[in-house]
Amino acid sequence: MLIAPQNAKQLMEALVRIWADKPGGRTRQIQIRLTAALLRWGVAERRLGEDLEPPQDLAVFVGRSRAAKVITTPLEVEHILALVHVRKGRLPRQDPATSASGPAL
Repeated sequence: MLIAPQNAKQLMEALVRIWADKPGGRTRQIQIRLTAALLRWGVAERRLGEDLEPPQDLAVFVGRSRAAKVITTPLEVEHILALVHVRKGRLPRQDPATSASGPAL
């Protein structure tokens, strides 16, 4: 049997259960923030009771991603320079040291 949330904390915890497998995920973050904003508006406009005022710190509801973030650079400096040269109408010089790493752009 589903029991309706009685306050903001219970409502936020119910939302967390929906995305329990995606802590820190963008969809979860957006849903938590938008729900908190709607609750704050409702309380400010006196359409909702004070018990539905969400907490200021939403980090505990958003959570943190379990996956490690990988920061990569998709292009190497040589590739960026080659794009700049091609854009200016010049072909880049072929460097024998870098030609083995891949085709020039």
